[in-house]
Amino acid sequence: MWIGITAFPHKTHIDAGIAMFVHPDNETYASQWFVRDSGAFTSANFHFSGGKTLQGGDSLNIRQRIYVHEGDVNSGQVKERFQEYIEPIAIEIIRT
Repeated sequence: MWIGITAFPHKTHIDAGIAMFVHPDNETYASQWFVRDSGAFTSANFHFSGGKTLQGGDSLNIRQRIYVHEGDVNSGQVKERFQEYIEPIAIEIIRT
């Protein structure tokens, strides 16, 4: 009896990163981050600024974006993607 062994090509790693973008218009912009091993991960943390109370009918909008990129912060163009996020390109539809 002959037993063949199939060789699977091994995967090589790539350098990659995750950038968390917080919009400057957020009330909590440039606040401290809250991160726990249990999975809690947010910049929208009012704990460090005395809390936040919402009355019935009030709303709170928090703008954030996750950018997953290949390479480091420079080759992944994190700065450029953040600028595009906070200053999106204006698009005008012209009908003829």
